[in-house]
Amino acid sequence: MSNFYSASQAAFRLKPATSGWVSQMAASGRSRQLYMAIALAMVANKMSDLPNGKLEGQGAQEYFLQQAGVSGAEVIGIINELMPVDHRAAASIAQNFYANRYENAFCPYTEFGANREKGLAAIFGLNCHFSEDVLDCMRKHGYEITNAYEYLLELVAQLRKE
Repeated sequence: MSNFYSASQAAFRLKPATSGWVSQMAASGRSRQLYMAIALAMVANKMSDLPNGKLEGQGAQEYFLQQAGVSGAEVIGIINELMPVDHRAAASIAQNFYANRYENAFCPYTEFGANREKGLAAIFGLNCHFSEDVLDCMRKHGYEITNAYEYLLELVAQLRKE
């Protein structure tokens, strides 16, 4: 049983501002941009709980796919029905965010100084999980990612069954 309303039910649930944003993003084609996939991946990752301890015999990405990321994958699918997004990129990036979160929680390390041109990405291990294209998009489109992330969080809240 889903915790979310379907895309067809969403039209009746969304507030006018949220519905307008979805329509604008879809009509302009911006929903298909990489920065939107990153923002959607951040939302899917936020919905996914970390395990209680270090995983044994299984990687964080596998755990995400099998257990933790189920509701995130559902949300990616529903949002893809509302406005076309690069759902494959969003799902892949969500796995990478999750693996990064897991490693920072259970396998902390600091690469500071080892690769100074990577800056904060190296400190938090982002450069280990994301392609240069994704990291470059994060650097160049931080405002758009943050804005889309906030709208997507609101959208998900409106889609959640009570």
